[in-house]
This record gives sequence, C-alpha cells and structure tokens, in this order.
Amino acid sequence: MTEILLVLFTVILTAYVALPMIFSNQSDPLPDLHDPVLQDLEEERDALFQAILELESREDLPKSQRDALRARYEAKATLVLRALDTREHDLDGSQTSRQIAVSSRPPVVLISLLVFVVASAASLSSFVLPRVGNSSITTFFDKDLEASRTIKQLQRAATKKPNNENLLALADAYWQLGEVVEAGEIYQRIVNGSLPVPAIAYRRLGFLTLQTNLEGATDLLELSRAVEPTDLKTLFTLGELYYSLGRLTKARQAWQEFLIQSGGEDESDISARLETLSEIEPLYATALKNPSERNRLALAEALWNHDNELLATETYFQILAESNPDQPLALKRASQSLFLSGRLQEAVVLLERLTTIGEADAESLLMLGHCYFNLQNLAKAIETWESYLIIAIESGPVPDLIARAEMLLEASSFSGQQLYESHCATCHGSFGQGGSGTTLANNPNAERKANVRDIIRFGRNLMPGFDLKLSDSDIETLVDYVVNRVAKGVTTTP
Repeated sequence: MTEILLVLFTVILTAYVALPMIFSNQSDPLPDLHDPVLQDLEEERDALFQAILELESREDLPKSQRDALRARYEAKATLVLRALDTREHDLDGSQTSRQIAVSSRPPVVLISLLVFVVASAASLSSFVLPRVGNSSITTFFDKDLEASRTIKQLQRAATKKPNNENLLALADAYWQLGEVVEAGEIYQRIVNGSLPVPAIAYRRLGFLTLQTNLEGATDLLELSRAVEPTDLKTLFTLGELYYSLGRLTKARQAWQEFLIQSGGEDESDISARLETLSEIEPLYATALKNPSERNRLALAEALWNHDNELLATETYFQILAESNPDQPLALKRASQSLFLSGRLQEAVVLLERLTTIGEADAESLLMLGHCYFNLQNLAKAIETWESYLIIAIESGPVPDLIARAEMLLEASSFSGQQLYESHCATCHGSFGQGGSGTTLANNPNAERKANVRDIIRFGRNLMPGFDLKLSDSDIETLVDYVVNRVAKGVTTTP
C-alpha cells in the first residue's frame, strides 16, 4: 500500500508541474530560470577566469608572453562581463513585465488524471514483490507474481521457524531467481549454525564459490564429502577441481571413488579422465624434479591438449618468467588464454613480442588484429590483418574486417579533420605545413601521443590550451588525427 501511495504522490507532483506547460488553459507556477544565453556567458566567464589563474603557474612561458596573454584574456573577460550584465538586465525587465496567468477554470485535466489513477489502483490487483537484490518490483505478470508469492511464503516460514529445512528452501529459491548473493548468505548462515550441518549446504555453498575461489570451493566440497561420502556430484567436482589445481593424486582418488560409488554410471567419461591422468602424471613429476624449459613445455602442451587451460597457462608463464621469455609456443598459448579471458591489453604485449621475434603465425596475427580492433587501435588492426592475409591459407572473414576497420578509421579521421580545421589549421596549416605555428607534417615530435596530448590540453608558448574548450573524447580524437594523419603527411596536400 505504501508503494501505491508513493506512486500516486509522484504522479500528482508530475502533473502539477507538467500539465500547465502542456495545456494552454492551465497555469505554469514555475517560471524558467535557466536562460541558455546566460548560461553560455557564465561558462565563458568561468573559463576565462580559470585560464587567467593558470597563467600564474606557467613557468615555461617568459613573463612578457604571460603578460600579453593575461591582457588578452582580461580584455575578453571584460566584454563577457559586460554582456552578462546586459543579459541579466534584459531578463529582469522581461520578468517584471510578465504577469503569471492564473486560470479561473478548474484544472479539469489534472482532476481527470487523478480520478483515473485512483480508479486504476482500486480495480487492478497489483502485487509488490519482496526485496530481491537491491530493489522492490511492482508487477502484474503471472510468473513474477507466483515467484514473489513463493519467496514471501518461504521468508515467513524461515522467520517463524529458522531450521535448516526452511532456510535451505529459501536459499534454493533465491538461487533459482539468480540472486546468488542472497542465496550464498543463507547457505553460509546454515553452515555457521547449529550442528550437524547438512552436506547439501556445504555442497551448494561450494558450487557458488566455484565462480570466484577454487581453493575455497574445494574446502567446502571436502566438508560435504565428509558428511556424505557417496554423493556423486561432490566426488566428480572434487576430481575436476583437484585436476585444475594440479593436485593429480587427489584428483585420481576422487574419480576412482566416483567409479566405486556409481556402480558403472558414467564409467567411460571418468575412465577417460583417469587415462589423461596416466599421461600427465609422469610429465608432471619430471617437470617438478627437473623444471627445464623442455620438461615444462611438454607438461604444458599435454595439459593444454587435455583442456586443463588453467594449469597449462600457469606452466607457460613459468617458462616465460624463469626459462625463456621468448619461447614462441609459450607466448602463443599464454596470449590465447589472456585473449579468451578478455585481458586484451596483456595479450597484446605477448603477441607483439611474438611478432618482434618473427615467430607469429597466421593464428597469432589474426588474434592480434582482433585485440587491436577491440582496443580501438584501428590503424594497427588493419596493418596486422593485412600481414595475416599474406601468410594465411584462407582469407576467411578478414577482408570484411579490414573494410569495416577502414570505414571506422575514415569516420574517425573525418571527425578529427573537422576538429583540426576548427582549432589548429589557422596556425599550423590545413595540411600541417606550418604557418605562425609549428610545422606538423613529417615532424617526429608530432607522432608522440603523450607530447601532442599535453600540448593540445595545456598549450605551449603562444599557443593556448584547449582543456577547457574540448571534451576528453574530442581531445583524444584530435590527438589521433594529428599523430596518425597530419604528422605522417597523409592528409590531402595542396
């Protein structure tokens, strides 16, 4: 009921403010105090004052230049202040001369809307879901209504009698709704509660913990196993966890126990896993005894080929860190793992190293191009994919990817060209050929992004800074255009 009253109050307030501006026979009790011209003048005034203050800290400028810039800024500020005074005077005059019309007619539209809202609230059987996550939800859908009723019933039961059965039912309901935080909190409450703790509570909490903490999940599933040693899901999952963590002996024990308890169920699947262990265990023992590059690489490849990417990637990184930082296969596999996990910037570092030593194959170049593309480095993506086409047996979708990247780069360059023409061309020339400002075309200093970005933002010598005039995205677009087009002399020349 409280939610309905709040919604009703919000509608009334909205109608009170908005309806007078929609219907001519209603009055507007709120005059518009936001004059756009006045706001523009105030922003320009603030920007000029900020520029004058920043001049005091510009030790890289001679005093004569600072004085000249200050005089120019102060002169412009005077004009802006005068325009501000004039605008404020005009607004005050128009406001005092304008009378707010108050209609003598009753607010028919407002009254009709309120009657409609009240009638709807009385006739519709709305239902408010209990708190799920961080909000309450009002809904009329049957599925949501049923879920909310179930949650409410389980909440009441758990509050009235907080035993393991009621708490488990409530936690399972939250889990089915995708509210894993709430589910985890209740499972943890059961685990921390009175003994004996049911195995299913350990197991459920262990499965939830799998997403973030393999070691923690293993400990919880071992507790579940201690209470219920014959549960097949627990035994199977423990084997998988121990295998991923490199505890091969414990993985074998868990899977062998699974075979004993299952009575032949899923025997082929577990038998295949045990055969994999038989192949990997001697390689693991050899690498542990003699951690040479060769032994570790053999272990890592066996793990990779048998879908243990977690332990394989860890072994590849050990090779790169302790044996050979330029090992081609380790660089390729580790970068693949980083790429698949979304860590693109780290993958680029390894793939670029692979390219530098001349060991990048077609698959690596394709992946590096994807990394560049997703990181918005379109020029490098195009260059890398073109290198891929030279050595690849089949072009696949790469020509289409190159065309798309070129289209996006062209659009970005056009936007950069517009910014350059508006803010830079007067001094540096439309093609970077120079003028009163520095020549940018074929200038190595203009190819350094950090240098160009700082100069555009803060200015240098007689050049003003644009930090207060351009947004961060516009500055980055302009920097890219100067570095990738103007500095390299690839703009249209006269």
